[in-house]
Amino acid sequence: MKKNKNFSYPQTLAEIASLAKSSASHQASLLYKSALIVFNLYKSMKKSEYILKSFINALGVFVYTSAVSLLLFNGQIIFGKESSFLMPLFLLLLFIISASITGLLVLGKPIHLYLSNLKKEAFLFLFSTLAWLVFFIVIIVAVLLLL
Repeated sequence: MKKNKNFSYPQTLAEIASLAKSSASHQASLLYKSALIVFNLYKSMKKSEYILKSFINALGVFVYTSAVSLLLFNGQIIFGKESSFLMPLFLLLLFIISASITGLLVLGKPIHLYLSNLKKEAFLFLFSTLAWLVFFIVIIVAVLLLL
């Protein structure tokens, strides 16, 4: 079955209603009902997809910050005791790189969605990512309390 390249899914219920009104009355009713079902399924699949992708981004932030924390925790063992200006320079550059990477992981996709005029999805993605990060923090606190 060939896909029509010019076809796009309706993005709002108003578009579904206008599609339904353009057909005959009985067919319009059936079209509207079936389109509404498909539209809701499409939106819910999209929502779960955003939540899964936000989990992956939050997991990326968690793994990256864990690696940087491990590096900082074992810094004296790895680099030895440094008394030159290179260590503060390294730490400042690492801070800038870390802010860029985590900023991209947390804010990159929501900004892209927002600029693509998908504002609800952008906020869903952003707050889902933040919720996953809070979830990771709760797990870390629970582990620390158990130790």
